[in-house]
Amino acid sequence: MTSQLELSFDPSGLFKKVTQAHAEADVIFLSSKTLNFKVSKGNLEAYKVNATSRIGIRVIHNERVGIAYSESFDTQSLSLMVDQALENAAISKKDSHQILPNKSILFKGESPSAWYQPEVASESELLEQLKALESQVLSHKYVKSCPHNGLTTSQTGCRIWSSHGLDVQSLTSTSSAFIYALAEANGHNSMEGGRSCGRTFADLDLNKLAQEVQTEAIQLLDGAPVTTGTYDVILSADCLAQLFQVFSMIFSGKSALDGLNPWRNRLAQSVAFSELTIIDKPSLPSLGQAVFDSEGVACQDTVIVQEGILKTLLHNTATAQELNINTTGNGSRSTKSPLSVEPHQLCLARGMTTVSSLQAGQYLEITSLTGTHSGANSVSCDFSFGAAGYLCRNGVRQQPVRGITLAANFYELLHKIAIGDDHRWDSDQQFLAPSVRLQGVCVAGS
Repeated sequence: MTSQLELSFDPSGLFKKVTQAHAEADVIFLSSKTLNFKVSKGNLEAYKVNATSRIGIRVIHNERVGIAYSESFDTQSLSLMVDQALENAAISKKDSHQILPNKSILFKGESPSAWYQPEVASESELLEQLKALESQVLSHKYVKSCPHNGLTTSQTGCRIWSSHGLDVQSLTSTSSAFIYALAEANGHNSMEGGRSCGRTFADLDLNKLAQEVQTEAIQLLDGAPVTTGTYDVILSADCLAQLFQVFSMIFSGKSALDGLNPWRNRLAQSVAFSELTIIDKPSLPSLGQAVFDSEGVACQDTVIVQEGILKTLLHNTATAQELNINTTGNGSRSTKSPLSVEPHQLCLARGMTTVSSLQAGQYLEITSLTGTHSGANSVSCDFSFGAAGYLCRNGVRQQPVRGITLAANFYELLHKIAIGDDHRWDSDQQFLAPSVRLQGVCVAGS
């Protein structure tokens, strides 16, 4: 994939038709190119090159919103797309709060060129590196297979226009590798996986990935449930990111207006431990970095929780309009989805507790979670997840643990945490947080 994505498109014909219908609109154009390899026992198992482009339009007419999209770019298909959006608007409920953003809050600069870095590794080099990754993981006698693996490089482009004159675009590149190891010994088996992500293949650390996956799979072979009871828990960076992703609705102004967010009436009140500060930080250089949202609004760093106090929820222009406040630049939509709200890149501020103090006494170190969506109630914030990891004491792993279930309430856990003075990215490089110790988690074991 040496050629760069082409984001050129002339939306003037679409806007002309919208204007003739006495409406206004914005158009979102998404394009991507992806190269993916999978191997099995040193042989190429799958090779896929995928290129997609799609366009979506949001029409606002008489305070009614209509959405339509197309994967075809011929004149007839695009005309039908506008017609469909106008028809959808005609039958939709009135929504006086959903308007095109004011020009003063739109993004006016350029997306950082560093977000897109051409991949210099050839396809044959990428394939050989994935084979080497599999071979390294398989080098231990107890690792019998790597049933799931892959190496992916991709380019993603986004461009947004509006009938008010908006025209913004961004182009990003990412590379990732993942692998799972199936270990077997003495009648026991375990399977563990991991991933590494970056802007290009050169940013990946496949040696570290191989060592971590191999080690985890082997060490958990003898894992067994701990005695049912209440334990303090320290989650790995990936598990902590999973937990916050499952309950990200708690940060959404839209879910609050829909009556689904337990924090909807808690502004300026305590919602967490007094040391906890949560920031949506799209300015932070990493894979979740952003300069404009899906409405073309300029992004900003937003402090959601400051020292335990809820300062704001995240908003798009519609939720902000309804509450008569400013948007936080967190509008989110695809070519065919309605306007919603999403964080860009969550960051938990460092705490005051040293990692060694955080690890004092007995606790469970959790390295993998299962059932994170089926086992969670996003409204009540109750969850029950399968888990594996280690029973630890004073920072030392005492025994591997499998076959347990963690049960707690996410909202309540935010009041019962100790926050470390370190900082760790998750594997996807989009969630930054210190180590945290969750206190008094119910564990179902033996």
